[in-house]
Amino acid sequence: MPAPPPSWSLVRSAGRPVLAPPAGNPLWASHAQAPTVLPLGDGTWRVFLAGRDRHNVSRIFAADVDPKDMRAGAVGAGPVLDVGAPGSFDEHGIGPGTAVRDGERVLLYYMGLGRRADVPYRPGIGLAESRDGGASFTRVGDGPLIEPSPHVPLGAALPTVFRSDAVPGCAWGMWFSRFTEWALVEGKPEPVYDLLYAASPDGLAWTVVPDAGVPLESGDEGGLVRAAVRRTGGGWLMLFAARGREGFREDAAARYRLVAATSADGLRFTRRPGALALSPPPAAGDWDGEMQAYPQIVEDGGRTLVLYNGNGFGRLGFGVAELVGGPATAR
Repeated sequence: MPAPPPSWSLVRSAGRPVLAPPAGNPLWASHAQAPTVLPLGDGTWRVFLAGRDRHNVSRIFAADVDPKDMRAGAVGAGPVLDVGAPGSFDEHGIGPGTAVRDGERVLLYYMGLGRRADVPYRPGIGLAESRDGGASFTRVGDGPLIEPSPHVPLGAALPTVFRSDAVPGCAWGMWFSRFTEWALVEGKPEPVYDLLYAASPDGLAWTVVPDAGVPLESGDEGGLVRAAVRRTGGGWLMLFAARGREGFREDAAARYRLVAATSADGLRFTRRPGALALSPPPAAGDWDGEMQAYPQIVEDGGRTLVLYNGNGFGRLGFGVAELVGGPATAR
């Protein structure tokens, strides 16, 4: 008989988010979405976040966090990257996906949104670079990295980018949400998306790998987002958030939950059934009691930490938990 899958759980921090949206900033009125870590040389983390203004337009902000006690320090008043120019793919909102060092540069892969008349928006993936250690960013080109195609029909979102040799001739890998449909739910278009892989020799030119993906599990599932991946002692571990197709804003059973999957080659993943266990389980009224979404895995001092958003798609901020059990140590 095959060996049972490894068991993981998330040990939550002490019932509080690490960082909540600041008060009194008109450009950052709500949310601290999709936390994205860049380790700094002094042991501090710079965490990039999507903060929304009162018109629900998101920009990318930064806050410094001490990972020893998970306390936020300096929080930038202005965005490190603003929305794009009129007519651009990222004109109406942006959010971080991955921050990674490449020589003297910091590369920030991000998601952009452009509103449409037929459906609410079209998502795309952009790239910006920093020459000052992540204090400010400029765009590397004005268009999206992955164009619509037969394999990516309706746009791409929330990239996780990392060094990988899984595809010969390519030094970089990317997992992203592939938008495949706008489903009418009670007369309103709602997006449907799964996960797909792309590879690149240089981090700029990307080729989609059509047979490397994580599909929706059933007709009731409607979205898979932000695949966080790490090498483990037994291959690869992936965490992502999965939600239902209908009622995911109102119905507790359909909201985002964190899911684990494993792979031998880093391209083809097998999902573990059910949501990832949280310990202790969130109580009613906790900041993450209704939803857990947008994970990122960060290795720190022998610990495997997972940053994630809670209720309201990050409306109350982001928190951290330690991943325990299973071969979760990166190599």
